[in-house]
Amino acid sequence: MKGVINIELNEIIYEKLNALNKRAAVETVVNGLREHFENYDAKMNPDLENILEHYDESKERIFLVASYKGEVIATGALIKEFHNIGRIVRMSVNKVYRGRGIGRLIIAELEKLALSKGYKKILIETNHDWYEAIKLYIKCGYIKYKEKIGDVHFIKYL
Repeated sequence: MKGVINIELNEIIYEKLNALNKRAAVETVVNGLREHFENYDAKMNPDLENILEHYDESKERIFLVASYKGEVIATGALIKEFHNIGRIVRMSVNKVYRGRGIGRLIIAELEKLALSKGYKKILIETNHDWYEAIKLYIKCGYIKYKEKIGDVHFIKYL
């Protein structure tokens, strides 16, 4: 298969967003968005403009970066929604690394963080036509609980 990269999942390094990986993290997210939105508009994603400040842990937001052999290959963030409810956002896996379980691993890491913070449930939202994301969330045990025009909302009780 053209473009397939062999990867050892146990060699993936998960770390919190920092000054060294922030640019690659933003690029990973933006590249994923550009796959779905023909006219990507940075103004629609203000959290990415100053990502370190926005995802500051003191604001009860954690942004994780997955790297393989020094390359950022995936991202995901956990933000506090309510007292004991978290929300996963900014899930993105570099296109050439998809289908290898990396998205599931990022979600599992974010769920561990959610449990450590006392969250009882996690919410996720995605576009109705992002079929890969929908399949991923269902595989990870998330249940569709609402659909609005263009969006699908999922929940998982921890």
